[in-house]
Amino acid sequence: MADGQARSLPVNFALNSACVARRSRATRKNWEEIMATLAEAREAGIAPPSPIPFDAHRLDELMDQAGLDALVVTSKHNIQYLLGGHRFFFFDHFDAIGVSRYQPIFVYPKGRPERATYIGHPMERYERELDAFWAPSFQPSARTSTDGMTLAVEHIAALFPNAPRIGIERAFLPADAESVLRGGLPLAKFAEAQFPLERLRAVKTAQELDHLRRASDLVVDSMLSVISRHGAGATKNEIVEALRREEVNRGLTFEYCLITAGTSFNRAPSDQIWLEGEILSLDSGGNYKGYIGDLCRMAILGEPDAELVDLLGEIDEIQMAARKPIRHGARGVRVAWQCEEMGLTYRPVRFDYPVPAGFRSRYPLAVVPEPIAVEYWTLAVVALPSANEYRPLAPLPLISTRWLS
Repeated sequence: MADGQARSLPVNFALNSACVARRSRATRKNWEEIMATLAEAREAGIAPPSPIPFDAHRLDELMDQAGLDALVVTSKHNIQYLLGGHRFFFFDHFDAIGVSRYQPIFVYPKGRPERATYIGHPMERYERELDAFWAPSFQPSARTSTDGMTLAVEHIAALFPNAPRIGIERAFLPADAESVLRGGLPLAKFAEAQFPLERLRAVKTAQELDHLRRASDLVVDSMLSVISRHGAGATKNEIVEALRREEVNRGLTFEYCLITAGTSFNRAPSDQIWLEGEILSLDSGGNYKGYIGDLCRMAILGEPDAELVDLLGEIDEIQMAARKPIRHGARGVRVAWQCEEMGLTYRPVRFDYPVPAGFRSRYPLAVVPEPIAVEYWTLAVVALPSANEYRPLAPLPLISTRWLS
C-alpha cells in the first residue's frame, strides 16, 4: 500500500499543477477583458462597478501626495484589505515555519491596478481555486520571507526600468526581506507607506462597519453573559476563561481580556478574587473576520455609592459633548478644542492612567444584589502622528474619541 501511495503522489501533483496553470491563464485573460471593458466605459463617461475591492483612485491620489510609484505591502491587515478580505487561515495565528516565516506581499504600481501582484504561500492555491481573493496576478511560490521578496523585486524591475520610489511598511518588513528588496533594486528610493495606507483604510465601507458592529455586539453579549453568571468568590482567571469560551461560542476569535477587580489596577488575569462591594472591569477584544470589537464593561457587586453615580453622570456629559463636533468636513483638532472649552486638557502623547474615562451608562445604576454593567472608554492614549489634526473628516470614518482630564 505504501508503494502504491508513493507512486500516485507525483501523478496527482502533476494533475493539480496543470489545473492551477490553466486556471492562472484563464484568470489573466478574464482580467484583461475586464480592464478593457472598464477602459471603454471610462471613455464613454460611464462608471461601471469595479472588480477591485478598494478605492484604487483614492489610493493613487494618496500615493501621488506621498510621491510614491509603487507599494510593497507586507502587513497582514493591509494585505487583507487590498485583497478584499483574504487572510490565509493556515497562518492566521502563527507566522514561523521551518527556518523562516510566512510573509505575504502585495505589490501595487500606482495607476496600474491590472499589474498588481500578490505573492503568497504555495498552499494559498487552495484559496485561489475558490476565488477567495482578488489579484490580477498571483504567485504562490513564497515559502520564506526572502523567497517572496525576490519575486517582488523581479516584478517591480519589470514594471519600472528606471529608479522608482517605493513605499514600504517598515514596522512590518523583516530585515532579511528588506535586504533583498534594497539589494535587488539599488537605484530605487524607499519611503514609509504607512500614512497613505492608513488614510485609505480610514474611511470604512458598509461591510467593514457591519463587521465592526457585529464584533462589538458579540463581545458585549459575551461580557454580559459572564457578568450575570459570576459573583463574589470568582477569580479573575475564571472570569477571563469564561469570557474566552463565550466569545468563541459566538463565532469570535478571542484576542485578549484586560481585567481589574477591587482597588487594584493590575489588569492581568490572576487568582485574585472578586469580592462583595468591589468593582470589576472587563476590557476585551474579539476578532470577527479580521476586525476587532474592542470594548469595556464595568460591574459592581452590591450597591454603588453616590460618588460613583455622580462621577458616571459627569463623565457621560463630557463624552457626549466631545462628540458634537464630529461631522463630515470638520477638522480633527476640533474634538480636542471642544474638550479644552469644557476645561479639559488635550495631550497628544502616550499616557497611561488607571481611572476610566468616558463612561456611558447602558443600564441605570440601582440598588440590586447582582452586578451592573456599564460601558467605558479606557484612558490609555497612544501617540499618533499630528498630520490628521487639521484634516477634514470624510464620510463614514471610524473615530476613536479619547482624551485626558
